[in-house]
Amino acid sequence: MNNRVEKFIAELTSLAKDLCPDAEVRISTASIEGEDANMEILVPPEKYEEVDEVLVHRAYEILLDEGYQIVVGVHDREELAARMKSAARAA
Repeated sequence: MNNRVEKFIAELTSLAKDLCPDAEVRISTASIEGEDANMEILVPPEKYEEVDEVLVHRAYEILLDEGYQIVVGVHDREELAARMKSAARAA
């Protein structure tokens, strides 16, 4: 990963934390389909729409302006926990 990608990851992380201080941010630079990085952000349900809209928009700007593809997935923390619990019961 190069310094520019690291800079944009730091920017997106900071943006997520500014919008939702208790956001959990997970970062992976392992490429599946040629992307430069993957970010997973877990937020409370009341912050989901705001954080998702802002971060996905900024990641899109980075792609268009700089050519770096940083895939951002924002998830409702409670919904994700419920899905994982349900999947564990089914297994």
